[in-house]
Amino acid sequence: MARQGVDLEFGQSLLGRLRDLGLSDAGADAGLSMWTAGSAGACVLRSYLNQFREPMIKGGHITADEFEHDWKRLDEPDFFTMSPTLWGAWGRVPAR
Repeated sequence: MARQGVDLEFGQSLLGRLRDLGLSDAGADAGLSMWTAGSAGACVLRSYLNQFREPMIKGGHITADEFEHDWKRLDEPDFFTMSPTLWGAWGRVPAR
C-alpha cells in the first residue's frame, strides 16, 4: 500500500496534526471489528484486494495462486479476519 501512495501512519498521526493546528480539546480513538464472509467488511476487503492484486503479485508479496486462494476464502462460511484500525479524531477551534 505504501508503494501505491498510502500513508500508513496517517490515522496514528491525526491527534498530533490536530494539536499542531492549534485545536483545543483534541482527542482520538481507534477501533477494530471482525469481518466475516458475506459482510460489508468482506466486500471492502474484496475491493482492496482487487485494487492491489497486480502490484502485490508483481512486487513478489504473493503469488497468483495464493491470491486466488485468499480471494476464494472471502466466501467461505468459516472466513473471518480483523479489520484495519479505524481512527477517529476531533478538536475545537479556540475562541478568538
